[in-house]
Amino acid sequence: MQVKEKMITDPKTLSPRDSLWDAAEIMTVNHLSAMPVVDATGQLKGVVEIVDLLPSLVPLPFSTDTALRLLDDWVDERNLEGFKGRYRQVTVNEVMHWDLHILKPHDSLLQALRVISRSGARHLYVVGDNYRLLGVITPADILNVMRGER
Repeated sequence: MQVKEKMITDPKTLSPRDSLWDAAEIMTVNHLSAMPVVDATGQLKGVVEIVDLLPSLVPLPFSTDTALRLLDDWVDERNLEGFKGRYRQVTVNEVMHWDLHILKPHDSLLQALRVISRSGARHLYVVGDNYRLLGVITPADILNVMRGER
């Protein structure tokens, strides 16, 4: 069985010009842990994971407990508007990365399973010519096939 037979063919995507605020809204509303980033032609440019949208606590010159107390202070009502403003100004292009796994539509599901098993990847991106995004396949999609569904 080929990847193209079981992939998600209409994944939600982001543009490099989308704001982090928009990305956070789409990801949280749709319960997505990652989204591919594509340009106007559909070419895959990178990926944004939900953890990429969170403030980083490392490296820190103090304990994690102290960092969490500071984060709690930082995300209080007084600072929330500044946070929102920054997230509306920063674009996806500034946080996306190319740490992703690529498949072709004719690759087998066994190949997809190998990539997932070796890498621990939760999303495999299926691309055509010029890296045009055609779909996404996840471990859940493979489990559905094993269960005889979809």
